[in-house]
Amino acid sequence: MKVAKFGGSSVSNATQIKKVLNIVNEDDERKIIIVSAPGKRHKDDIKTTDLLIRLYEKVLNGLDYQDKKKEIIQRYADILEELEMDMIFLTTIDETLEHIIKTLKNEPLVYMMLYYRAARILMLN
Repeated sequence: MKVAKFGGSSVSNATQIKKVLNIVNEDDERKIIIVSAPGKRHKDDIKTTDLLIRLYEKVLNGLDYQDKKKEIIQRYADILEELEMDMIFLTTIDETLEHIIKTLKNEPLVYMMLYYRAARILMLN
């Protein structure tokens, strides 16, 4: 049994995700696949993890975070659209982010760790 981890630029867009899928499907021994947050799509882009950190900072400082959350959701929307997948996943992403914001905004360290984990889980769906 093999475990493989993909993240960053290797899952930054649909083209890269299709490459990952081909790699995974080429070896029947790959049984466990771990996916982290999408990285930069181009040189001037911002990694999804960095967007999550900026969202986290806005929440902790009591600032309006909706635009930053929309930016994160749009990143996933772009990927879903390119992969011709159901946009219903965006509702799940939005609801997950809001749940984390509401329940853990007063626990910075736990909040950040779970936020990162949520991004990884959402990419697996």
